Amino acid sequence: GISAVNEVITILVWSPYTADGNTADISQSEYNIKGFQEGSIFTESRASLGDYHSCVITDDGSIECWGKNTHGQLGDGTTTNRPTPTPTQSLGNYTATAVAAGGSHTCAILNDGSVICWGSGSFGGTPANASQIPLGASAVSISAGPSQTCAILDNGSISCWSTDASPAL
Repeated sequence: GISAVNEVITILVWSPYTADGNTADISQSEYNIKGFQEGSIFTESRASLGDYHSCVITDDGSIECWGKNTHGQLGDGTTTNRPTPTPTQSLGNYTATAVAAGGSHTCAILNDGSVICWGSGSFGGTPANASQIPLGASAVSISAGPSQTCAILDNGSISCWSTDASPAL
């Protein structure tokens, strides 16, 4: 026979930082992911956990991030730490299809296959003035490390770069 699992994955959101950067008691907020529950904020599991910040893509293709924001990695136009999900500045006429949170930077694949990054290094401070990474093909998958990011491209190649936008490999 055929069976199906109706599973809801919950992300517990917390931050050891208050908005002013001081240590705080950990509090939890729940955000449902890939659920079939009515009122679920997200319909697909699109989340990335960086060193000290995390980001998710919401149903409308926008990005929300929370955590440490020393280098503008949350993309909200500030360097204020955020204990709860905070919308990034506008992606313009684009939506995000993937997000990767690194050490102190964030990168996203946009619906046209391009990649933008913001936060530390030479990346812009917000998605609105982010650095577009020249790839030569459309990105289909992305992953970020402490100071580097790699994307798998639609032509089967892999492209990697560091937070100063120079090749990482």
